[in-house]
Formats: sequence, C-alpha cells, structure tokens
Amino acid sequence: MSEISTGGALAVSVIIPVYNCAVYLPECLDSVIAQTESSWEIICVDDGSTDDSVSVLREYERRLAGKMRVVEQENAGCARARNRAIPLARGSYLMFLDADDFLAPRCFELALDAARRTNAQIVVWDLWFYNNQRKRRQHPPLGILHFAPFDFDGQAFSWKRSPDDFLMSFQTWAWNKLFLASFVREGGYRFAEDVQRSEDIAFVYPALVDAVRIATVGERLISYRVMRADSAMATKDCHAFDFVRAIHSFRSYLADTGRLEALSRSYATWAMSSILYNLNTLASYPAFCEVYRYLADRGFSDLGLADLGEHDFLDPIYYARMREISECDPAAYLFGRACSLDAAREDALAVLDEVSAARDEALAERDAACAREAAVRADLERVVSEFDAVMGAAEQRVGQAICRLPRAIQRKVGASKR
Repeated sequence: MSEISTGGALAVSVIIPVYNCAVYLPECLDSVIAQTESSWEIICVDDGSTDDSVSVLREYERRLAGKMRVVEQENAGCARARNRAIPLARGSYLMFLDADDFLAPRCFELALDAARRTNAQIVVWDLWFYNNQRKRRQHPPLGILHFAPFDFDGQAFSWKRSPDDFLMSFQTWAWNKLFLASFVREGGYRFAEDVQRSEDIAFVYPALVDAVRIATVGERLISYRVMRADSAMATKDCHAFDFVRAIHSFRSYLADTGRLEALSRSYATWAMSSILYNLNTLASYPAFCEVYRYLADRGFSDLGLADLGEHDFLDPIYYARMREISECDPAAYLFGRACSLDAAREDALAVLDEVSAARDEALAERDAACAREAAVRADLERVVSEFDAVMGAAEQRVGQAICRLPRAIQRKVGASKR
C-alpha cells in the first residue's frame, strides 16, 4: 500500500498536454508559477501543435530554468501525451492540467495540506467554469460534484463508506485531482490511448475505486474553460462512440477486480448518467441516431444495463430514460426531450419573473428611500438657510446699532477688539 513520504523531494509534478493552445498557455503556466506552494515542476508534452505553442513553451522553459521540461511528439492525442509524461515526473504527487485551464493561487497548498493531513492517495477539489465567450467565471451546473456523502470533517474515505453514492460523487476529469505518484505507478494507471474522448475514465475511475484514502477540498481551485469553439468538446461527434468504449472498459475493470456486485447500483446510475450526457450533447443528427440505435439494439446489453429494473438505479429517472431509448425511435425521443426543455424553459421563465418582480420591488423601495433621503436633505438645507438668514439679520442689526453709538464709544469698542 502506498504511503506518503515526501522528505525533501519535489512536491508536485504538473503534467500538461498541449495542442494548439498558444493563446491560452501564458494564463495556464502563469497560474502554476503564482502558486503559494513553490515545490513543483511542469512537464509539457506538445502533441504536434501547428500554432505557436512550442515557441511559447520553449520561452517559459528558458525562463523557468530547471522547473519546466518540454517534450514534443507527433500528434497522437492527449492520452498519449499524459502517459508519456508520467514516467518523467519527479514529484511526490501528480497533477494533470489542461493547457487552456488555470489554477487558483492556493491550489497546491490546500491540496497538499489535505493529502498530508489524511495520508490520502487522491485529493479532489471543487471548480469554476470559465466562460470563454463572456470572459468570466460561472458556477458549474448543479450535480457536477456531490461531496456530501463523503465530507466527514476532513477525514479520508474510500468507496466502501457509501458504495451506492460513490461513482456519482465525482466526475471523470483528471484535472481537479491530485494523485500520489507512487500509488499511480504501483497501480499502473494510464489514460486510454485508443479513444480521443473520455480517455480519462480509464485512469481516474480505476484509481478512485482502488484508493483506500480519498480526501476532498471544498474550495474552487481550478477554472475549467468552456465555450471554446476549437476545443475537443466541440469535435465530439467525430468520436461519438468513445464514451461507450470507455464505460465498457471500466465495467470490465470492476468485474475483473471483484467490485462490480458491490458497486452495481453506483455503476448503473453512473453509466446511464454518462450515456445521457454524451448522447444529448452530440451536435449532429446522424451521429446522434447512430449512437442511439446502437444503444437501443444492443448497447445497453453490452454495458450490462438491459436486464436491470427500476430499483437497480439510485434514481428511477435513469431506468425510465433507458426504457424510453429502447422503445422509441430517435425522432420521438428528441421530441420528448424538446418538450421537456420547453417545460423547463417555462419553469425558468416563471422563476425569472419572480426574481424580476422582487428586483422591481427592491428598486422601488430603494427609490422611495432615496426620495425620503432627498426630502430630509432638502429640509436640512432649508433649516440651515433660515438659520443663516436669521444670523445674518441679527449681525446686521447689531452692526447698525453700533454705528449709531457715539463715536467715542465706537473707538472704545474698536480698541477693545484690537
């Protein structure tokens, strides 16, 4: 079993696969340089970029002198790039960062603190989405992370603590996690090089179910860039079946390691959640229909889902969706989803109306308060003006009285003033 023993070793090796990200690399690399924890190295593997990425990388490599290493390879995908960097890493912990994302300054500090305090093999943290079009951070969709079943006052945990909740408590992403390097090497975890998408499932989920000590950090320590037209997410239709292969491979891992039965409800729920997400985010109708018909014909059977009942899922909605896909043609399914979206839109508009009404009421109260304040100020100014007028009149009367005094008295008064 892997134990933490850092001694004077390098703390974190940051592994960054790079492909045509020259415009984003400075923000990414600068966020590593700005870390409050200074014991780190960067290993960038350029995956055959055709833009200025290599030039940017070489310039940072020169500036960082010994803290950054650049490796170049022919275009083979981010999985190959990450796998190539793992044996080169010298840090006690590994972190995988995408070249267009960026870290909060205390990311390493807080993650390492959690790892050392709990002797964790994996540390997971929360995140922001960064909208690349609007240039601002935003909260990720509800349900991205569910740490609640496992947040036991900072104590480490494993899947055995809550088997049914486990797989749905995390996302497949590698970049919001810190991995103990010796644990990764002993487990032989690698990213799947036979797929272009969902390649991290083969690394992240086996590691999660094998780990006996997982810790979480509730703070948002990374910004994940979304709404990039040229990202891998935008080209997922070209690799529409990759997620199916990844799910099937992970199910085989659970079966081979004797955990499939114990994690059956967790697996079924997670698999259907992954299927629905990937299916519903395909952009082209032909790709959608191809994947849809495969699932209906034999995909659910291949993934060990076809014979399950409603109670084999944590939420019956997943069973209902599986039956819907199995029994409806693609057009009917899409029509149903469109109707559901319309209903959700109406609900959202109703909520927006309530928020707008509350906002209007608050603005009206603010305007009324401003009007009252203006009235008070006007009254105060009027009182001050009247007081000044009274004082001015009094001074004038005193001056006139003095002028009427005999000249001798005037001189005496003048002398006393001097």
